[in-house]
Amino acid sequence: MELKELLKRMKGIIIFGIVYLATFFFMEARDVPVNIIHTKLDDMIPFCEYFIIPYVIWYVYVCGTVLYLGLTDKSLKEYKRFIANMMLGMIVFVITSLIYPNGQNLRPEIVVDGFFTWAVNLLYTIDTSTNILPSLHVFATVACDIALCRDERFKKHPSWKWASHIVAVLICLSTMFLKQHSVIDVIAALLCNIVFYPLVYHWEAISARLSGKASRKPLHS
Repeated sequence: MELKELLKRMKGIIIFGIVYLATFFFMEARDVPVNIIHTKLDDMIPFCEYFIIPYVIWYVYVCGTVLYLGLTDKSLKEYKRFIANMMLGMIVFVITSLIYPNGQNLRPEIVVDGFFTWAVNLLYTIDTSTNILPSLHVFATVACDIALCRDERFKKHPSWKWASHIVAVLICLSTMFLKQHSVIDVIAALLCNIVFYPLVYHWEAISARLSGKASRKPLHS
């Protein structure tokens, strides 16, 4: 596929991404009171710097899924569904953060004594502890896993599907073991996936059923 055709396919998400990033940086820069998200379960989860590996793999996983579906899905049906799902999650994240500014106080003091602690310390420096609900890291991960496992090639290779599941689980766990997100953030992201999945992937069936019920509704004189 030519670069021109690829850019044409991804035009929508590129424009949306620019608008999203501009909104995100605005939210990060504004000076507003932050609602702290914290549960007792968060305190029970130990900090583990080695989870920086799956946390960083997230960037490859998400970008790889976008490119893979954009390049291989000739009908663009599954690709468009995937992108719609991602956009819904990002919109909910932005609206939630605008209405309910949030953050966390889970991060420990990092003593840099090796590569992994250095990498976590760098992550903490780059990424703030605000605007975390729901976890976009988790939402996008699950959305990618769903999209990949619906792909015909992945259906023919169970090992690919299991590899995607394992990567997805490790990424989701990394958000909590690195103290980047609260358990609440993760649960909220998973609930968003549960709600959006039928809307995105089974909307035709839902709308047909609703229209069928409406047509069968008796008219009152």
